[in-house]
Amino acid sequence: MQHERETLCRYRLERAKEDLQAACVNHNSGLFKAAINRSYYAIFHSIRAVNILDRFDASKHSSVIAHFNQYYVQVSDEEYSTLDAMRACTVPVLFVHGTEDKFVPIEMTYENYKACSAPKRLVVVPGAEHGMSYFTDPKRYESALREFWEEFDK
Repeated sequence: MQHERETLCRYRLERAKEDLQAACVNHNSGLFKAAINRSYYAIFHSIRAVNILDRFDASKHSSVIAHFNQYYVQVSDEEYSTLDAMRACTVPVLFVHGTEDKFVPIEMTYENYKACSAPKRLVVVPGAEHGMSYFTDPKRYESALREFWEEFDK
C-alpha cells in the first residue's frame, strides 16, 4: 500500500511539473489567463501529491485545500494580522482591488499597501466586484500583471 501511495505521489508531482512548464510556455506566449490556470493546477496537483502520503485523497478542490491547510499550513490559534504580514513581507506584491467589492472593503487594500515593506504596485479597477477585476477590465489587469512580472521576475 505504501508503494502505491508513493507511486501516485510521484505521478501527481510529474503532472504538477508538466502544468508548471505549460504555465511558463503560456506566459512567454502572452497567454496570461492560461498561464494562471496552469499555475493553479500545478499547485493543486502538488498538494494532492503531499496529501496522498497522509492517506488522504479527494478530487474536490475545497477538500484537497482544506486538508493541506489543516495539516501543513502552520497557523497559530492567535488572530492573524495581514498588516503585520505586510510589514514583514520581503517579496514584491501586486495589489489588485475593485471599487465595488462588497466582501473586502477597498480601504483594507489601501492599509495593506501602505504597510507593505516590499516593492509593491497597486491596481484599482473601477466597477469591479470581489474577485472580478480581471473580468471587469482584462486589458488593464493583464497590462499591470505583465509590467509587474517584467519588473520583478529577475
